[in-house]
Amino acid sequence: MRQFFGRNSKLKCEILGEALAHVPQVVTTYATLLAARNLWTDPDNRIPNPSGHGSLLRIEPLHQVHDELVVQWKIEDTAWAKQKIAQWFKNEITVAGQRIVIPYDGAYGTNWSMDEKGKVGTI
Repeated sequence: MRQFFGRNSKLKCEILGEALAHVPQVVTTYATLLAARNLWTDPDNRIPNPSGHGSLLRIEPLHQVHDELVVQWKIEDTAWAKQKIAQWFKNEITVAGQRIVIPYDGAYGTNWSMDEKGKVGTI
């Protein structure tokens, strides 16, 4: 539960405004975290570790903040990765009594700059 603090006055809309502005960010962050959890727990995303101990992730999470999830994979796994990412982000959640799937989009490339040389495609 999150508490909002503000002036205790007849104009409680100040606090209400903060709470309402908070909702979209919370919902999109939650949807992104569900996708990250799906990535981590999907048995199809595990490959044998060459060392013989445990397994490795085929698509690896690198960073998550708010509604952004940064991952990496081998170039030869791109078609598979695009399909799996779409699957992991397709999560029906309830918002204000309505069942919805938060849409997502993304891009991938050969480096972090994502400029015209580095950006390869979209997801």
